[in-house]
Amino acid sequence: MAQGLSSCITYGEATQSQFASLNSTPCLDRSENVFLFFEEEDINFEYEKVGLLEVDGGRYARLQELLDELKYKAWSNCANAVLFVKQSTTVRESGTTFSDEQEELYSTTRLSGLAVKLNGEALQELQNLQGLNKDNFVSRVEDRKQKEQRQTGAEVAGGIIGVILGIVLLITIYSGV
Repeated sequence: MAQGLSSCITYGEATQSQFASLNSTPCLDRSENVFLFFEEEDINFEYEKVGLLEVDGGRYARLQELLDELKYKAWSNCANAVLFVKQSTTVRESGTTFSDEQEELYSTTRLSGLAVKLNGEALQELQNLQGLNKDNFVSRVEDRKQKEQRQTGAEVAGGIIGVILGIVLLITIYSGV
């Protein structure tokens, strides 16, 4: 029975993100843009800390996907900027559930930073510099997440069908039909 399910449900291949809140301010509105400032850039404006972010790439993730996910996680927690963005490498594992196959380790990119809320003059100045062009990171991330959910749903459905077929086969064999 486990054999039919074993080749169906994978894990550890998708981009994942984490957020640790640093305040309890309710999220009332979201900015249209999230600005990124990398660790070597000077920060000479005031901000309110919102939380710590970490994004680990999936097995085949591109850097743009990770940047989008970093912005999306900040945006979804009402931040409008991420400061001190740092790129590093981490090791993740992937595999197949209910399988005798050994897990695989792979190296991937990690982005981390401090999600903040810029107010007043600093925000206005950044919007003026970068223009009011809305970045499509929200739709790109939500489209990717929907695709991953559909794939996971298909894997689960395939696993269930495999288990049912295995049970039917066992019943048929043991009933002597």
